[in-house]
Amino acid sequence: MPEVTVVGGTENNIRFVSDYGALSEVQQLQFRRVIMEGLKGKFASTLQDDTDGMLSIIDIWIKYGFLPMDETFCAIDVNTEEVVAILLLNNFHKPNLPDSACCLMSVIRTIGLEKSLRIAFNFLALDNINKEDNPESTKAEIYLASTSESHRGQGIGTTLITHVLEALHSKYERELPENADCKVKLFVFAKNPAINLWDKLGFRRVGSIATPKLARVFGSSYDVYVRMERLL
Repeated sequence: MPEVTVVGGTENNIRFVSDYGALSEVQQLQFRRVIMEGLKGKFASTLQDDTDGMLSIIDIWIKYGFLPMDETFCAIDVNTEEVVAILLLNNFHKPNLPDSACCLMSVIRTIGLEKSLRIAFNFLALDNINKEDNPESTKAEIYLASTSESHRGQGIGTTLITHVLEALHSKYERELPENADCKVKLFVFAKNPAINLWDKLGFRRVGSIATPKLARVFGSSYDVYVRMERLL
């Protein structure tokens, strides 16, 4: 997908940045921590409160292309310069076999074989769902949106999502024929309270998909994903 840029100054002491590489090392670490907080549900039954373990795995995934870091967006507190909310768009890139093998071995060395398999099947479950469900009218997918735990309830994440949706609308309005359907989609765990936020942002619940049985055998706590979409 071509680059999407969130343009704007500050809003309620928050500024928006659409380039992970432009962040300082400290801010990149903060960005990865917010990713970790957004993925805790997938880690919970395996790593529990092992923050260092979760961050190490996220670093490995970024290194080998298992997290979509091509189009990243974040909200920064202008008073502290802290990254307080992030959003990743899915680039649908599939790492090659050597990178996949190196990634798996690195994760196994970090947390052991059993925990690695549990986490792998949690994530592969959603990856397989994506392969089955990708209509042509879907031009973008929100892979992850997360706000730091210390800044939740302030509307920061909602504001960031809104800015990204507006940027996507502007981009595809220029590129697509008039009256062409253009949708953005996402998948959210049915029991995740954040599903109500997506409702308020105009996303419709258009279907649900059960997690594959094999993933549940390996400890996935994610029984049902809800597919949501909205027109841009």
